[in-house]
Amino acid sequence: MNARQLRELIVRPALLAHNLQDGEEMVMFTAAVETELAEYVRQNGTDGNYAVARGPFQMEPTTFEWLQTMPQTKSLLLNRTVDELQWDFKLAVLACRLRYLVVREPLPKSDDVDGMARYWKVYYNGSPAGLTAEQAKNKYLKLVKGVIR
Repeated sequence: MNARQLRELIVRPALLAHNLQDGEEMVMFTAAVETELAEYVRQNGTDGNYAVARGPFQMEPTTFEWLQTMPQTKSLLLNRTVDELQWDFKLAVLACRLRYLVVREPLPKSDDVDGMARYWKVYYNGSPAGLTAEQAKNKYLKLVKGVIR
């Protein structure tokens, strides 16, 4: 998806509706890194079949269900299902932002790309098999900022 349209038509309105706009850049970072700005809405498995993660932020069912139990987030996800993340992008934005909301460490500043890369790696995708923070940073810069390194 086009970065500008994703930001202006989906991410920003979804965050504003819940007064969570402080996380806009972190959400854009996550969409760029996890799915190349919503190119895929269901994780591709190594065997050609679909894997478990869903939506433009590749949230796993266990994470979504965990957020539904957290005191500060459960009311916002009440009666919602993880499968909805594949087609309800505003819900997916909210779930992504809520995942970061439960972290005790504050979000990095929106112009701190290195900080966002580290934050994403530690708090969103800690898998050693996934991208490194440096690879994630470069993907974000290319897809969201138009900077090729």
